[in-house]
Amino acid sequence: MKKINFLFFLMLCSCLISAQSSSTIPYQIAKRYFVKNTYQPNSLKNPKIQSQEQFREIFGMATVMGKDGQPTVIDFNTQYVIAIIKDETTFGTTITPLSLTKNSKGIIELNVEVREGKSQSYRIVPTLILVVDKQHQGRVVVKEQFVK
Repeated sequence: MKKINFLFFLMLCSCLISAQSSSTIPYQIAKRYFVKNTYQPNSLKNPKIQSQEQFREIFGMATVMGKDGQPTVIDFNTQYVIAIIKDETTFGTTITPLSLTKNSKGIIELNVEVREGKSQSYRIVPTLILVVDKQHQGRVVVKEQFVK
């Protein structure tokens, strides 16, 4: 019985420690935006965008007709954006969020998978835009896993 109690105690401590080391942050993927052709590659030094003005300098709206044709609404009074913009390419490249967490040091870590697909006859600028509630503040660090 003492062994069972001791194992239970160890499992409980392990859960508490892992819960304190990082916490998951909810987000929404913004859709129907594109990178403007005035954007200079690698000019986004900080992936965290906190104002409508800065966002509009980089992104335009890609509205289409029909259901779900409007861009995702972003309220910069209560939300901010984490944006990843890769270099222009002719390969069908996707950026997929794997996790968004805040570690014990207050750093927000975004883990993404960057998958390079087949060659295309046109150029794209692979982009991921996440919308996050402003209650989750901290310096943002992006960790990329590349898959071919």
